[in-house]
Amino acid sequence: MRYQWLLFKTAIMFFTRIPVGQLPYAQSYLQASARYFSWVGILIGLFGAMILLLASWLFSAPLAILLSMIATILLTGAFHEDGFADCCDAFGGGYTKEKILTIMKDSRLGTYGVVGLILILSLKFLLLIELTHFFSLELVAALLVAAHANSRFWATNIMQQLPYVQDIDASKSKPLADR
Repeated sequence: MRYQWLLFKTAIMFFTRIPVGQLPYAQSYLQASARYFSWVGILIGLFGAMILLLASWLFSAPLAILLSMIATILLTGAFHEDGFADCCDAFGGGYTKEKILTIMKDSRLGTYGVVGLILILSLKFLLLIELTHFFSLELVAALLVAAHANSRFWATNIMQQLPYVQDIDASKSKPLADR
């Protein structure tokens, strides 16, 4: 049970800015913690849903949605937004596999990344507003929780099913999950 708790805290540490205390590090812990990624998604979704519902008591639905989005971005340290921006830069500016991988490793944010972030965050914001026209805010909050958990489930599934895209031996980074 203690080992599972360590794995869960490792997953929390990987996906959020929530302090979990000092943890021992091993690549195997990070790989094994993938089983808890959806649970971390539930925590993040619950936090976003709570902010959405609390903010809706004081503000309009669009402002409550925006505050919820800001809260989850701050909670995760913009982890997913950074990855999405890297993908936009790489596939927008790279024409070969090697160039795409080089751009993805670059810590600088390019035009494609900025445009991609503006568009994806705008799309999320507008879709959530659209959902509030058809469903109650409580149901939209529940959908947020489900979406956060579901997205991490599919990411974990993809990591388990597909091979890593670069030479693992020559890379400074190692794959998160072995097949």
